[in-house]
Amino acid sequence: MELGFHRKYRPNTLAEYVGNTKNVKSILKVLSGGNRPQVYLLDGHAGCGKTTFARLIAKEYVCEERSDEHGACCNCFTCRAMDEFILTGNSEDLMNVREIDNSVSGNKSDIDEILNDAEIPSFDGGWKVFIFDECHLISKAAQGRMLKLLEEPPENVLLILCTTDPDMLLDTIRSRCQHHYTVVKPKLQELAVLLKRVCQKENVVVEDKALGVIATSADFVPRQALIQLETVINEKHDVTYNNTIEVLNVIADSYYFDFYKYLTQPQIDTFSYINFLSELKEKLDLKQFISGLITFTNRGIYVYNGVNQQGLDTSEIKRYRQIFSKFKTGDIIHILKLLKTIQKGDIETELLLLGYEGIFSSNIETIEANRGTLSDNGNSDLKSEQNAAVEHYVESITLTEEEKEQKLSDDDDMSIDDLATMFSGEIVI
Repeated sequence: MELGFHRKYRPNTLAEYVGNTKNVKSILKVLSGGNRPQVYLLDGHAGCGKTTFARLIAKEYVCEERSDEHGACCNCFTCRAMDEFILTGNSEDLMNVREIDNSVSGNKSDIDEILNDAEIPSFDGGWKVFIFDECHLISKAAQGRMLKLLEEPPENVLLILCTTDPDMLLDTIRSRCQHHYTVVKPKLQELAVLLKRVCQKENVVVEDKALGVIATSADFVPRQALIQLETVINEKHDVTYNNTIEVLNVIADSYYFDFYKYLTQPQIDTFSYINFLSELKEKLDLKQFISGLITFTNRGIYVYNGVNQQGLDTSEIKRYRQIFSKFKTGDIIHILKLLKTIQKGDIETELLLLGYEGIFSSNIETIEANRGTLSDNGNSDLKSEQNAAVEHYVESITLTEEEKEQKLSDDDDMSIDDLATMFSGEIVI
């Protein structure tokens, strides 16, 4: 059976593990000390490699010829069986290694059976390993039954608890874990190195820029990134930037550059910006656009401040700096908060309003001041006219032709000037 990339290219040693370098060094140092811990707690985001990390730790314990200098030998029978287990999850050849999926085996009777097993020494006198996957799903009663085992595990018994939600574990469970490691997402550069190595082994052409797209699209989760990489290779073979954005339906950076190009002009060309949004809405999901725009903006802030970003060529770096050099610190703070607000609200309407209010913090302050002045002067008629103008314009680009005709028939008394204001594509405030 052909394995998917997310299984085929799992690491066989802690040294090959992508990311979490500090955790890896800490564990290797502890193991070289001779007095091996018997209880580990691993927590972290789903898909980041907690279970693989647990299996690699287990391999260091059960290896028959392990050395402090090189770690697990990778040649003995147990290491080869562990490699198969890491790759496929098949532990048939491992008498002393059990991995328990607590999403299906987390009740008191299941834990009682494991406790009984842990009390029985292994036939060869070696380590017995129990990996509790998704251990936060173990019932509270069953967690209570585990307390004594965690506090005083039998000799040569290793317990590894893996969870995406450590807060669901009893405080007394967490306090009994001798070593607690948080498995985090790898950095962009670390993940790109893994993806590039896979491409080389698969003998496909690869562009660094495409790897950056895959890593970002996968939210830096290795498993998802490998799945997406395999999808691109299966459909297009070569992992180029254009192939990648086509296969993964990723929004090209050109849309984000255009977005900022329109809104950073000294005088916003509202009509052109609105047309840009109209075309954008036809081609893309606006929720996906905003999510990608936030990532794009974060990347731009890093680039402008001289922080290297994997997969960007010289011309792109120059474009980022041209855009973000126009923003002051207050503007950046405003933009980041604004995009998060837009993401949670009526995205289309909020984006339309940017064509009038702009994206600079100083613009918003001016608008708010003007609104305050209008209110103070009691000029409510003018303010109402402004609001009506915006409402009419939004209708002009959102209503269908049939709805517009119905609107016109309903408003027989409307003057020619009113109609021109409503459908001309311009609002004068």
